[in-house]
Amino acid sequence: MTRVSRWAHVGYLGACEAALQSFGVEIAAVDAGDEGLRTGSIEALVLGSRGRVELLDLGWTEEHGWGYSRKAEDFPAAETYTHGQFGGEVLPEPDRFAGLVVRIAAGEELADHVPGEPLRYRSAADDDGFAEGLLAYDPAGTDRAGR
Repeated sequence: MTRVSRWAHVGYLGACEAALQSFGVEIAAVDAGDEGLRTGSIEALVLGSRGRVELLDLGWTEEHGWGYSRKAEDFPAAETYTHGQFGGEVLPEPDRFAGLVVRIAAGEELADHVPGEPLRYRSAADDDGFAEGLLAYDPAGTDRAGR
């Protein structure tokens, strides 16, 4: 079994960022974490339905996959947000992920999950090949140290 670094997800997050940019989505920030779970976030700037640039906060975990949060347009309170989970796999192909983000940014209602795609979760402790799957996104092929 190949030991995989706890930071192997950085390459995946970078591939998702690049896919978003190839779809014309501007990125404000990207972050990765490893506090027990591999996590990441991307802050995308999208054109909202009111014609203003808005922040779409995209969050990822190795157990739940991608979700999003954005300010609710019908509420004046600054702290009112809508949230959603993308559904499908926890490690979707970056182009598939970017396409869903564009649909959400355009106002498509995906608040619960993508229609027809059940939510699939996993446990970080699962020996299901997930960690090795992250290696496909390691641009240098160097993330095999197991540190």
